[in-house]
Amino acid sequence: MADDVAQLGCRVVWEADARLIPLLARSYPTISFLPRAMPPDPGFAEPWIKVQAPAGSLGARFRREMRDFPTRSAYLFADRSKVDDVRRLISKRPGEHVVGISWLSRNAEIGQFKSIPLTAWRDVLGGRGIRAVSLQYGDAAPDIEEFNRHGGQIETFADIDMTQDIDRLAATIAACDLVITVSNTTAHLAAALGVETWVIVPPAAGKLWYWGHGGATSPWYSAAKIFRTQAKVLGADVLADVSRALTALTSGGVHSGSMP
Repeated sequence: MADDVAQLGCRVVWEADARLIPLLARSYPTISFLPRAMPPDPGFAEPWIKVQAPAGSLGARFRREMRDFPTRSAYLFADRSKVDDVRRLISKRPGEHVVGISWLSRNAEIGQFKSIPLTAWRDVLGGRGIRAVSLQYGDAAPDIEEFNRHGGQIETFADIDMTQDIDRLAATIAACDLVITVSNTTAHLAAALGVETWVIVPPAAGKLWYWGHGGATSPWYSAAKIFRTQAKVLGADVLADVSRALTALTSGGVHSGSMP
């Protein structure tokens, strides 16, 4: 909803996590982004600032009905030079589909409901013509080492800190043809970047409001396709659906990439 705020015709200062500012400033050049810090940045004390609003409350003004949601392929934009750098690292071969994956949520309260062990992804990623790339933030090395030790193959980039360097994470996502992920930061970032994103959504306690109560689409992200499970725990049933969809996609021809 930053576009809606920017179009009000007033000057806007936006407080954000410092890790997000390069990405946000590129995507919304008319907004001044300042880092969240204690004590607050002096820029927030400017006398011309007359109104304050928490970002999470903007929906009460700008998204009151379904018709208020715009249709757009993307609203965040990765650094193109960094995307090119990642693509050179991947060195995609003819006929391959570069598929970025993320399997864990680090949410301390409900992450366990939203995560799927990487060992369960073997059938999904075992198809021909798939180049799997890890988009998992945090320490994912033990999971990946075990997966690769048992016949899998997931590529990682040791020089990209996917927790702290969000701009490089965005570039890595934008270098993929498709992202398959559980409901976590990667899901939101990939879909906002306009990359085709398949989001595996959990039931009950793990299902958050922004994925809605049903259906395969999201009003927030036109690039997202939602895979929902009926089981109490995420696992084989929904991964089987994802595997079938991936087989259908990869057998239909080479994906050209989705970066806007």
